[in-house]
Amino acid sequence: MFGFKKQSPADKANKVMRPAIAFAAEKWAVFNRDVPFKPEVGLDMRIFAFMQPVSIALMEKYEPLRKAPDSIFLLISAMAVERSGTHTRDQIESALGLTLPD
Repeated sequence: MFGFKKQSPADKANKVMRPAIAFAAEKWAVFNRDVPFKPEVGLDMRIFAFMQPVSIALMEKYEPLRKAPDSIFLLISAMAVERSGTHTRDQIESALGLTLPD
């Protein structure tokens, strides 16, 4: 009637992606610095270990992410690692076997 469209859950989640990645990048910097791993633990396992606690923090901070699938949290985590500058996009993509969106 007025041209207003109700936003889908995906639309709402998309709106918080940039701040969620920035938030997660700050958390990754601390995690990467403070959580010791044996040298043989790969970047993929480090990211997966980070994904669990950061997904909980993201769900608490951003309501639209509360029902998001694990794949969204993996994407946020991977992009946060890139944004933090601790690892290159190539290193992240190689470790996870995926291509990050631009």
